[in-house]
Amino acid sequence: MPYLSDLNMLVNVGGRERTADDFTVLCTEAGFKLGAISPLPQPNVFHVIEATPA
Repeated sequence: MPYLSDLNMLVNVGGRERTADDFTVLCTEAGFKLGAISPLPQPNVFHVIEATPA
C-alpha cells in the first residue's frame, strides 16, 4: 500500500511529491550536486537519489 506512505509523509511531516527538477534545485541550494535518480525494482514505487558535495 504505497499510498499510505505518501499520505503519512503529506499529513504528518508536511511532505510533498517532488520532480527531478525540484530535487536538482533542492540539492544545489544545499551545496550538493544531484548524481542520479534510480527507481527501485518493482513492486516498489520509490527511487534512490544520489547526491555528492558540490
